[in-house]
Amino acid sequence: MKRKGFEVILMPHNANRIRNITLTSFKLSGILFSLLLAFSSLFFTNLGRIWVENLELQRLRNEKVELKERVKEFVSKTEELEKQMIRLEELEDSLKRLAGLPKDFKLMGKGGPEVALPPISAKSLDKTLDNLRKKASLQISRFYEIKKEIEKKGRYLSLIPCIWPVDGEISSFFGPRISPFTKRMAFHKGLDIVAPIGTPIKATASGKISYTGWKEYYGLNIIINHGNRYKTVYGHLSKIKVKKGGKVKRGDVIGLLGNTGRSTGPHLHYEFRVNNRCVDPLKWMSH
Repeated sequence: MKRKGFEVILMPHNANRIRNITLTSFKLSGILFSLLLAFSSLFFTNLGRIWVENLELQRLRNEKVELKERVKEFVSKTEELEKQMIRLEELEDSLKRLAGLPKDFKLMGKGGPEVALPPISAKSLDKTLDNLRKKASLQISRFYEIKKEIEKKGRYLSLIPCIWPVDGEISSFFGPRISPFTKRMAFHKGLDIVAPIGTPIKATASGKISYTGWKEYYGLNIIINHGNRYKTVYGHLSKIKVKKGGKVKRGDVIGLLGNTGRSTGPHLHYEFRVNNRCVDPLKWMSH
C-alpha cells in the first residue's frame, strides 16, 4: 500500500544529480509543529521582553511622578527654611539694636578647618532639611525669649534715673554741708547743678508726672514717679513744660532751669528718692 505524502524534488545548481525527498503526513506534521513551536517561543520571548520593558517604563514613570513630588516638597521646605533664616536675620538685627551693637557685629561667628563630605542621597537631604528647619525654629524661639528678656530689662533700666538732668557744674553735693542761708551745718537732700537760666531740664528716667507746681523751698518744681519705688524731684525751675499725669521718657525736656524759690542763684536742685527717702543721685548718674 502506498503511503500518502508529498514529494520534494531538489535540483542543486551545477549538479547532475536530482534528489527526491518524500514527506509523509507524519513528517510534515512534525516540521510544522517544530516551526510553530519555534515561532511560539520567539513570540512569547518577545512578548515577555515587551512586558518587562513596559513594567520598567511604568516604574520609571512612577519614579518620575514621585521625584516631582519630592522636588516639590524640597522646594517647599527650602522656601520655609529661607523664610526662617530671614526671620533669624531680622531678630539678630533687632537684638543688635536693643543691645546697642553695630550692624556689622556678628552674633554667630563661623570659621575653623573643614573636611569635604561625600554626596548625600535624596533621603539624607530630606532628613537634613527637616533637621535644619527644626533647629531654625528652635533658634527663633530662643531669640524671641532673649529679645523679651532684653526688652524687659530695657524697660526696667529705663525707669532707673541714671543720666544728668542738665549740663552744668555741681555747686553743692548730697549730704552734710554749711547752709548758704543759716551758715550752719545742714543736710542737703540732693544735688545743686549750676547752668544758665533757660537751660533745658531732662527727665533722668521714664515715668509719670506726679506733681507740677510751686513749693516754698523748691520754687517751681516737678516730681516724676518712675515706678519701682523711684521718684525724682526737679526744683527752682523758671518754666514747666509738662502736665501732671503725663508720661515722659528718659531724656525728654520737662522744664527750663531757673532761680525760683529758696535759691541764691540760677541752678537746678535735683533729688532722687527711693521709698520716699532721699539717696545720693550722683551714685546713679552716668559720668
